[in-house]
Amino acid sequence: AWAIDMQNFSVFGSIGPSSFAKLTIEDSLYASNINVHGDIGVGAFYGCSLNQGSFVMSGATIHGDIMNMAFSTMFLLSTDGVLDFSRSFVNGSILNNSFALGTISGNVDWSHSVIVGDLKEASFNATRFLSNVDMRNITVKGNLQKNAFVRSYIAGSLDLSGANFFNSFNFANLSISGNFYMNNTIFPLQGVSTLTFGGTVVGGSVSLSRSSIRVIAKNAFYEAVVFGNLDMSDCSFSIIQPHAFDNLNVFGMVALSGSSFGSNTLQPLLFTGLRANALFLQGCRLQTIAVNAQRGPFFGLGLIAADSSLPVLDLTNNNISVIQKNAFVGVGAWNVTLNNNQITILEDGWSQSMSAALSLSMENNPSVCRLTNENIICVCSSKAQVRGTGSYCGVAPCLFYS
Repeated sequence: AWAIDMQNFSVFGSIGPSSFAKLTIEDSLYASNINVHGDIGVGAFYGCSLNQGSFVMSGATIHGDIMNMAFSTMFLLSTDGVLDFSRSFVNGSILNNSFALGTISGNVDWSHSVIVGDLKEASFNATRFLSNVDMRNITVKGNLQKNAFVRSYIAGSLDLSGANFFNSFNFANLSISGNFYMNNTIFPLQGVSTLTFGGTVVGGSVSLSRSSIRVIAKNAFYEAVVFGNLDMSDCSFSIIQPHAFDNLNVFGMVALSGSSFGSNTLQPLLFTGLRANALFLQGCRLQTIAVNAQRGPFFGLGLIAADSSLPVLDLTNNNISVIQKNAFVGVGAWNVTLNNNQITILEDGWSQSMSAALSLSMENNPSVCRLTNENIICVCSSKAQVRGTGSYCGVAPCLFYS
């Protein structure tokens, strides 16, 4: 066929199994605003090939499910073509292998769509998206199940900004060459669960900024790799479990600036297993860097060396007043910035494990410490009457700050 026009059709029942299977279309299939009162049946568009144009089902209403293999092994060959399901409403679920094994050369658009049921496991199994996938403002009321995108590959970017997930969601084992946008996304109350991003590989950056993430579970990013930056700024976290970022590799920076943490505290083992070039925690209203059993939040923090410059740990513009012993265990030769806090007490051993190659900045604090000739020298606040030995500000004599 040259082209098929099904725009504004009403199908009083289902689109039957294999109805358009292995059909070759030279130009496009237009089915925008189609109203299907049943399912899109098993293999309905299986093996369908579009040589030059687009597959358009924008504004569709599907009262049932998109069944197994409904669109599997679809080939959309033109880079100018679009697989368009934008503004669609699916009252059921997208079942296993519905879009499996396809090759989509052009862009994919699921933006502003609503899926009442689930995106089942392997629904996009091993699909090759050779351009961008747009899922902005999509609503999934069911579950986006584990491995829904298993072995899938996106050559462009995946945009889920503004998405609304009512229940669980999972992007484990997804490979994206471009960027992964999830900023301004509404997450369920249980937050980011274990292995949600397990094994995910992103060639660009990941943005989760300004999203409603309350909880990040242990191993949420286990074995994920981000070759750009991970931006989680301006979020409100209630609980981030120990080892939440374990075995996450970020070749750029991890930014949590402007985010809030439960009890305004960085809990022990928070960043254990994270490997990055920079960690930004600016303006988070932090008051406490907690330590337990000689281990603080940076214990096991690692470095991915991108160049010869020092990695950055930036805690500027917080409300930290006391730095406990072992607070920075795990921070070796890093560029540590603690400017514009309320730091008065630095317990004996606060700088333990810090390397002589460290760069330290503590401007605009009541007590100020500097690195001089490979030694840390502190000038303590006179107003608080704290004392120290010169390397900390606690209970023994030291120089007073004037």
